[in-house]
Amino acid sequence: MNDDGAAQPSRLILPASQTDFMCSDADDSERIDIGLERRPVDTIVYDESPNKGKEAAHRTSVTKGIRYADLLLVVEAKQSNTRTNFDKAYVQLFRYTRKIYETQHNRRFAWGMVVCGTQVQVCAFGPNYAMASPSIDMVDSKDCAKLVGLLVNWSFCEEHVLGYDTSLTFIDEHGCWEIKVPIEGPESSNDMTTASTGYKTFYSHIMMLTADRLFGRHTRCFVATAEKPSVDNPIEFLEGSFIIKDAWPEVGDELGDYSRDEIGYLRKIRDTLGAIGELHGLYPRLEAGGRVRIKPNHESNELFEDTTRNILSRLDSNSTDREIPIRVHKRIAMSPVGKPLRELTSVHELVIVMADAMRCHDAILRHCDILHRDISPNNILFTRDEAGMVQGMLIDFDHAIRGSMENGQPHAERTGTLPFMSVANLEGSKHRRTALDDWESRNRYGLFNGDSSDSELDSFVDITKDTASLDPVDPFEKRHEIEIKSPEEVKSYPATIKVYTRTGDKGTSALFTGERRGKDDAVFEALGATDELSSMLGLAIA
Repeated sequence: MNDDGAAQPSRLILPASQTDFMCSDADDSERIDIGLERRPVDTIVYDESPNKGKEAAHRTSVTKGIRYADLLLVVEAKQSNTRTNFDKAYVQLFRYTRKIYETQHNRRFAWGMVVCGTQVQVCAFGPNYAMASPSIDMVDSKDCAKLVGLLVNWSFCEEHVLGYDTSLTFIDEHGCWEIKVPIEGPESSNDMTTASTGYKTFYSHIMMLTADRLFGRHTRCFVATAEKPSVDNPIEFLEGSFIIKDAWPEVGDELGDYSRDEIGYLRKIRDTLGAIGELHGLYPRLEAGGRVRIKPNHESNELFEDTTRNILSRLDSNSTDREIPIRVHKRIAMSPVGKPLRELTSVHELVIVMADAMRCHDAILRHCDILHRDISPNNILFTRDEAGMVQGMLIDFDHAIRGSMENGQPHAERTGTLPFMSVANLEGSKHRRTALDDWESRNRYGLFNGDSSDSELDSFVDITKDTASLDPVDPFEKRHEIEIKSPEEVKSYPATIKVYTRTGDKGTSALFTGERRGKDDAVFEALGATDELSSMLGLAIA
């Protein structure tokens, strides 16, 4: 407010300085009709000073730099009011709004606008919904007043009403994002209703993953440091030791549904497996995490939970009557920072990393009763130590569920990454999902990587089981030692090789965990069927 007590706008909502333009941060040739931007309240809108010509030249140079990252919303316009024009405008608006999500890492939901002739429709886009207002007729004075009122409201409202996340802000001075991650705690008792709730603050200038989809979880991943940058210690010089994952997972029909609680699962994994030293680094360690809360205004000490239900209730009074799944805004800080499989240097390293990931998968299932259900290349990373040795790491427990829940009831839903789903998963079989489905997904990844070059296969991997005793804390046999054999060494092996061990003479065979079961056990039938399927798929691909 000013000295007279009158309310002052927080910003100006202005059209971009050019129409029918291309954004400088887009790699395509699509042109936007109109863009609306947020500007500071002291922005000069019109100037009749003697330097007007210089000012115009300056504005022309700025025009060339219009970015998706700076747009509040996109307006798509057509000359006439026809159904076909509305459809075309919406197709373009959807595509451009997706770019806004991709470039604005603190965007919770987005606005948009379609103009066809004299008809205007205002749109709102969230992680799992798109809504449009009734048509506003610009010829009708009352309708016109509604649109003007909306623009005025956008000028005065809080940032979160525009769709921005106030707990994730860009610091221009240091060229990085400041990210507040809720301090972890059991979500059922985590009191985060007041502004005094604690956070851990991280800083990042590196994005590993952007929200490049219009709908879905809108997962974003930052490489971050806990050290605040300064002029003497810029962000580029600080080591990124943490991964910040920001996402909107679905929680079912009720906010109290924790059957797919990635933060809770990571907490249980950390607390249960923390004492098993040989598993350290094979899973992401939870550093902080929780549901994001938004402060409604500067004066309030209350926070509201950032969910699609709360957003919709502010946009549409009838939203509670709509059958829209609830998504909750969650943020997690984890360590260490892994690298993607494409950065491995040999097939041998890939074998080691995949073995580590599946060993971790088995430990988490047996000790924590958590079934991963999404084994895919993007969910297996690796780290490399100072000696150059690699270690695999299983990540992303968004689709995980309690193993006992799967054992207790069938789940016909399809979960995971489509190219790597098991056959039962793809078909929506009513049979319960088990660890074998995840193992089949791992085998599918092996098929996808069956086109390795001959140079990568110049060596052979000889995996020899360590005969040392079992770990007293964890009933796993110790990690296999992997020894690389050259082709010459392989050729020196005896021509006659025994193909029997006599360990199964009593009618049992060993699983990869070391457990022995009868040869007629269903698990061996399943393993054999998977091998046959892999062979047939490999033959078909060849």
